Amino acid sequence: MPLLLPLTTNSFFLFLSLADFLLITVAGVTFWQARLKLQGPGHWLVGYGLLAGVFPLYFFSPQLPLFWGATFPNALELVATLEIVRGTKTFHQVQLKRWFLSGITVVGLLLDLQYSFITPNESYRIFFVDLTVALLMIPLVKALMSVRQPQERIPTRFSGLAYMILAFFLLLRGILTLVPFVSSSLKEQFSIVILLALVLAFLALAFSHLQMVHARLLNQLHFLNMELQRSQEEVLHTLLELVESRSHETAFHVTRVAEYARCLGLATGMSPQQAELLALAAPLHDIGKIAIPDVILNKTDLLTAEERRIIQSHTSIGNKILSTSQTPLLKLASSIAWEHHERWDGTGYPQKKVGTQISLGGRIVGLCDVFDALATTRPYKPAWPVDQVLEYIQTHSGTHFDPQLVKLFFANLEKINVISLKYQASPG
Repeated sequence: MPLLLPLTTNSFFLFLSLADFLLITVAGVTFWQARLKLQGPGHWLVGYGLLAGVFPLYFFSPQLPLFWGATFPNALELVATLEIVRGTKTFHQVQLKRWFLSGITVVGLLLDLQYSFITPNESYRIFFVDLTVALLMIPLVKALMSVRQPQERIPTRFSGLAYMILAFFLLLRGILTLVPFVSSSLKEQFSIVILLALVLAFLALAFSHLQMVHARLLNQLHFLNMELQRSQEEVLHTLLELVESRSHETAFHVTRVAEYARCLGLATGMSPQQAELLALAAPLHDIGKIAIPDVILNKTDLLTAEERRIIQSHTSIGNKILSTSQTPLLKLASSIAWEHHERWDGTGYPQKKVGTQISLGGRIVGLCDVFDALATTRPYKPAWPVDQVLEYIQTHSGTHFDPQLVKLFFANLEKINVISLKYQASPG
């Protein structure tokens, strides 16, 4: 049966056909843009494109020969439905055999020819074409209604509902044509209602496909962003390992500093997302050491004034390396690299900032870096006992360190010790 009955006097039919054609045009642009990135929209593009040619043929069918007004658009409708269903199957990777879909379509096409020309029977032609279209759609409904991806769940279930409505009304219209005791005028009135439901369902289906493409592209963009961030982190950690190996500092130093910083960040009231960003940025605090000569970086004797000036320049170098980026991670890392040797009383370097002039990230990492440096073995000193390290931090609260952070540090000392044990140092 033609998807749309030849109702030449119904103004709503023309209006809905134009609306459908408009949506198909919009969908076509979207599917054309998405076809190279996603599997499925290419089939939708073909299917809706064919439907755009089907509707005018149905509309003008009373003025056309049987082949052009019924048989040919019926065939286009079947192939268009097959392409739309294949697009949905491919898009969601539904387990449905391709030969099954193609076989149903071929049978429908043969029945269309059979009851158009060999043994002409309009009722049977209508019934079998509608039945074929419905059978193409029914297997997808259950699969679509069970999709679990949060971003795609609503448009996918909306699509499944549209397929269900289409299949139901197609079967209803097909059965209606075979009922002998219903008058032609009553059949026509029912057909108008069914026609309205069918066109609206196809509009809903096309709209749901647009929403699914949009959701899938957003998912891909999010995935690519996550992959980019992961790649950046891997490159940065590789660079940090190079810096740590050059300075012969203890293993896991940057990992411990990162976890200490996360712990203190949460204690200050940071959100988990903010604390995570701080933990990612903290390991970059000594990135500037990559530009310091090995002979100075690994010197075990006391540094000369000039050598001290050179090694202190790693803060400014680190800031210069990282400040070229506008990403939140590297902007935070830039300030930490620049400020983690500043002191609460203004006697630090390189800018001699005082108190809260030092960013919270710089204050937190400065405290964590000193704690870890004193508690572990370095080429120029043995590891201090933990009690001695804690005494040093307490003594320098308000001079070297932010006194409020020192209070939070001691309040979370049990967590700090767990982190220290988890990432045990070994001589580097």
